[in-house]
Amino acid sequence: MNLGGAVEPLDMQLFVGEQLAIAQNYEKGTNQNSKGIDVVVMILATNIFRKEGGAWKRLATIPIYYLTYSSDWAAGSCSDR
Repeated sequence: MNLGGAVEPLDMQLFVGEQLAIAQNYEKGTNQNSKGIDVVVMILATNIFRKEGGAWKRLATIPIYYLTYSSDWAAGSCSDR
């Protein structure tokens, strides 16, 4: 994979307490693999926040797992993972 591309959040779930909050969502976008072929990437991410002085501050971002797929893989060719 090359650095770059863009992702957008999907299916966000929020769990909010008085001092802590957790946001979990998929981040889906596109990037190019080492052969220059566009592929779709998807990350299941968890973000943890703590309230400090009345404002939410992010403590951590945890990518739970990473999925990459392309139309070639759907056809059964997984040689470019």
